[in-house]
Amino acid sequence: MKKLIATLCVIAWSFCGAFGFLALTAHDMGSTEAMIDAVLAMVGFLVGMMTWVRLSREAPLHCACGLPVIRTIAARMA
Repeated sequence: MKKLIATLCVIAWSFCGAFGFLALTAHDMGSTEAMIDAVLAMVGFLVGMMTWVRLSREAPLHCACGLPVIRTIAARMA
């Protein structure tokens, strides 16, 4: 299941980057095409963040060699 979530994470971030680029480089920022691109980029960002958070929460605190894995302060507080 982790591989599926990781694959979805990569696809979502790629989706965000591609459509974000299209939205930012549109000739007419007020056009329907630019708005659709911006919405699709936002969807890619949200899915990418949700999958990244899920993967980071499932990550072990220690690696196989026994050394602690550097985590964020928020993860240490939770």
